[in-house]
Amino acid sequence: MQACRVPALFERWETMADLQEPVSLPPKTQLLDENVVFSILGDPLRRKLLMVLARKSAQPAADLHKTHQLCSTVKHLAVMRSAGFVIMAANPADGRRALYSLSPAISAVVSECSVAFHFCFQSFSAEVSIGASVSPTKHQWNEDFVFDTLAEPVRRRLLLALARGGPQPAVNLQGAGGRTIDDTLKRLARMRTAGLVTMSDNQKDGRRNLYSLSPQVPLTTDGASKVIDFGFCVLRLG
Repeated sequence: MQACRVPALFERWETMADLQEPVSLPPKTQLLDENVVFSILGDPLRRKLLMVLARKSAQPAADLHKTHQLCSTVKHLAVMRSAGFVIMAANPADGRRALYSLSPAISAVVSECSVAFHFCFQSFSAEVSIGASVSPTKHQWNEDFVFDTLAEPVRRRLLLALARGGPQPAVNLQGAGGRTIDDTLKRLARMRTAGLVTMSDNQKDGRRNLYSLSPQVPLTTDGASKVIDFGFCVLRLG
């Protein structure tokens, strides 16, 4: 196996010239790009880095890699920095190693067992708890699987469309997915296999099956809003 070339990556991402590059950070009140947010949350290592940085800011990459190679950690930090989740500053104690911190634009509440993040998007919001334990009375959803689904834009839109509109034929969901009917059917089939979606006969049109959220998906109504509560991730649909 080829050795990881850490010095080359540090030279690329942690030079003083890189530190001086302006990074545009949205204020906490500004709506975030859901594709960017869930692309970060969709990776397990990035979620761990978020939790660590929320608990203790201003750390060099060398202190952040515990279970992964240092070069992998640096690469993920670079992606998170480009997305506005992480900022990088000069290290007064060691000029060779930059310090990474959670961006002020990211709202985080730290508790003893977990870190909670709140993200506002154009049509819904997400409350994400990293490190939280799920109540045993709820279906035990796999955290990696749920975030992987939400990280894929088409599957995420299909999930939200079914939560808002109830049972629908695939042709109606094609608009939500923004793809061809074949692409929509492929993603619905994958979501069925994963237990997120069920398929039933359509009493009004026998040629088109109806797709619905699985009864295991924790969908409730809160006033005029729909809420999907996976325990570690709560989606509130406006």
